[in-house]
Amino acid sequence: MQDKARNFKLKLKKTSPKKNTIIIASGVILVMLILAAIFFWPGNKDRVIKTAGGEIVVKERPPLPTKPVIKEVLLSPDTPTSQDFIHAQPVLKHADMQFVKYSYQWYVNGDAVPDGKTNVLDRQYFKKGNTLYCRVKAVRGKIEAEPADSDEISIGNSAPILNLLPVPHFDVPGEFRYKINAEDPDGDSLTYRLLEPQDWDIFIDRKTGIISWFIDAAPVDTQDQVQPALRPEDEDASSSRKNRSEPEPESAVPAIPDSIQIVFEVSDSDGASATGSIELVLSSGRGSEVPK
Repeated sequence: MQDKARNFKLKLKKTSPKKNTIIIASGVILVMLILAAIFFWPGNKDRVIKTAGGEIVVKERPPLPTKPVIKEVLLSPDTPTSQDFIHAQPVLKHADMQFVKYSYQWYVNGDAVPDGKTNVLDRQYFKKGNTLYCRVKAVRGKIEAEPADSDEISIGNSAPILNLLPVPHFDVPGEFRYKINAEDPDGDSLTYRLLEPQDWDIFIDRKTGIISWFIDAAPVDTQDQVQPALRPEDEDASSSRKNRSEPEPESAVPAIPDSIQIVFEVSDSDGASATGSIELVLSSGRGSEVPK
C-alpha cells in the first residue's frame, strides 16, 4: 500500500506543472480578449483632428446598408383636381443612399394605368371623383427592395374656366349685349351672377350668361361740368330748411360715367366659382375683357 501511495504522489508532481501552464495561458487569452473588446468595440467613432486653434471632433457615421428602403411615397398636390398633373416622390429611409433607381406604377380606381410608369400621372387618366395611388419600387444595383404605396387620394372639383371673347362695338345710347364664354372642366352645369354695379339696370341671364343693358343716355364727363354759383336767395332757402330739420330733396339718378366695369361670377353645380369682368368705354362704344 505504501508503494502505491508513493507512486501516486510522484504522478501528481509530474502532471501539476502542465495544469498550471494551461491555467496561465487561459488567463492571458482572457485578458487579451477583454482588451480587444475595450479598444475595438464600435462605440464612439468620433475622430479628433488637431488644428492650430484647437481640436475638431468629426462625427463618423456607421456604414449604410446595401438594401434601399422606401419610408414613404408623397403625392403632390395632395388635393388635386382634374386639371392637375400629379407627381410621386419616394422618400428613402436613409436619405444619403446613392445609386438608387425607382420604378413606378399608378392605379386609378384600383386598376393599373397602362402608361403610368413614370413619376408623373397625366391628367388624361383621371377625372373628378376618381381615387388613385402610386406604387414605387427601389432598386440599387442588383438589390431590389420591397415596393411601397402612397396614400390613396381623391380627385376634387375644378373651378369653371373663363374664355372671354373681345367686347364688340356697341352704340350709345343703345342696347349692349355680351355673352360670357365659360366652361367647366368636369362637365358640371354653370350659373351666372352679376356682382357689380347694381344700380344701372344691368342684367345677366343666370343660365345663358348673356349680359344685357339698355343704355338710354350718353355718358357725362364730370370734369367738364360747371357747378352754378349759388345765389343769396338759394343760400337762405338752404339755411332755412336746415333750421326746420326738413329732409333734403332726393338726389337724381347719377349720370352715366365715361367708362364702367361689369364684374360677374360663374359657378358650377358643385360650389366652385370664378370671377371675371369687362370694361366698357361708353364714350367710344368700345370695351375690353378683364378675366380674374
